[in-house]
Amino acid sequence: MLAAPELQRHAPRLLRLWEQACEAGPQELEDLLLAFDADGASHANARALPQGLGERNLRLLALRERLLGPQLALLADCPHCASPVEFSLDCRALLHSLNDAKTPSEASEEQVLELDGYHLRFRRPVAEDLQACASALTQAQPPALGPALDGAQFARLLLQRCILDCEPPNEAARLAPLPEPLCQALAERLEQLDPAAHIRLQLHCPDCAQDWSAPLAPAPLLWQELRGQAEQLLSEIGQLARAFGWSEEQVLSLSPRRRQAYLQLCEEASP
Repeated sequence: MLAAPELQRHAPRLLRLWEQACEAGPQELEDLLLAFDADGASHANARALPQGLGERNLRLLALRERLLGPQLALLADCPHCASPVEFSLDCRALLHSLNDAKTPSEASEEQVLELDGYHLRFRRPVAEDLQACASALTQAQPPALGPALDGAQFARLLLQRCILDCEPPNEAARLAPLPEPLCQALAERLEQLDPAAHIRLQLHCPDCAQDWSAPLAPAPLLWQELRGQAEQLLSEIGQLARAFGWSEEQVLSLSPRRRQAYLQLCEEASP
């Protein structure tokens, strides 16, 4: 049976989500998950979805809590000794922490950064920026020739898209690439303005006492769980279809309690 009552009530939509998301790229997958809520359809116009990176992550964490509960069991490999480290995450507590760190709404508007004679006007990145940077790097380096998404290149492209205007201190600087200290300062300002855009967890290895931070990507994490739930549901539908000749629609029309009772009968009848 499905792990949570919320999913039990929306089993048909869960299967539609599974069907659409199995062939989706990263950005479309995130959009599908954001559109999958208790009151909406499993697919929506991307323009109607939140575009700020932090807001999207917060929505996905809230969705995970609502569908599957606050407690999340995770596993990470220690970067020092490679030992697997098991840990748990409280989505509710993480949401409260990230919401407390949110900046005022005016942070979504145009911002200014001045450093070493440079005057920058910039904005926070949105989901469209990530897609554009990924596409640009893929075109520059086709997958057949090797990995395309170099982290440093991606970060610099993203920063460039966020810059609305740049006034350098002199003409020589106008012709040169932006200096690294300026790029670093801009990256730090963006992180301050939208702390939920790039979530990192502080971890500790009990085997070698190494401390490190690891990124948390809510969309693929939530999809991994929902995909497992959907495939479990498909298995149950197949089991009941073989036993009683019912269609998928007939199986899904059963209440969770009655469906479980029929599955129990199937198990008892098995040799």
